[in-house]
Amino acid sequence: MTRVALGVPVTGHQTGSGFHRIASAWCAPVAIGLIALSNSVYASLNSEGLDDQIGANLVSLYSDDQTLWYLCTVTGLLGSLLLVPGILAVVKALRLDRPVLSLVAGSIMIAGYISYFGIMFTTFDTLDLVRIAPQAAETLVDESSLNFASAGFFLLFVIGNLFGTALLGVCVLLSRSVPRWSGVLLLCWTLGHITNLLLLNEWFAVIGGLIAMAGFAVIAVAITKMTNQQWLERS
Repeated sequence: MTRVALGVPVTGHQTGSGFHRIASAWCAPVAIGLIALSNSVYASLNSEGLDDQIGANLVSLYSDDQTLWYLCTVTGLLGSLLLVPGILAVVKALRLDRPVLSLVAGSIMIAGYISYFGIMFTTFDTLDLVRIAPQAAETLVDESSLNFASAGFFLLFVIGNLFGTALLGVCVLLSRSVPRWSGVLLLCWTLGHITNLLLLNEWFAVIGGLIAMAGFAVIAVAITKMTNQQWLERS
């Protein structure tokens, strides 16, 4: 099978479309699973629902088992990285049905989780500072909450995490390329996180994440069943 892109013949074999299609498709459920694991570790460590944007609370939390905090951070970082190729695969799968809406939804999600990666990465330094100079860590957290430059990236993460995922779920509901009912499962991610914000219970976010992981897995199965030709037609 050969197609022409920008006047250059490209074959399915040359693009490695089979490997790319399957590997990228399964990045999404794995990524969401890792983020859900990160959220579950956070929920277990912060069972009292303390506001970790307050320095004293964060120092109290980070003074506990730091190994688990590293696990929480690393799984969140890995999930954010894998989500990028995973969402790109989902957007490509939806391209024939909802090209603009899926691109907007995917772009917002990716931008949000790139921001989340940067936010999560600062945890390493904060953990070290809590161990070495807890009073300085407390002051740093309180002062950084007034930093409007970084606040923009927090806002971008919230938009990508809630609105981007919900919009992608709507795209799936309107699609003919993947099982539409999986879009309902994706919407549970947004529902779980909003409930978490309202009730201050991280376990709702975990449950929503696990349901969304199942939704992305259904989409991954649909992408896996596509032929290389069907995949390349979406390029």
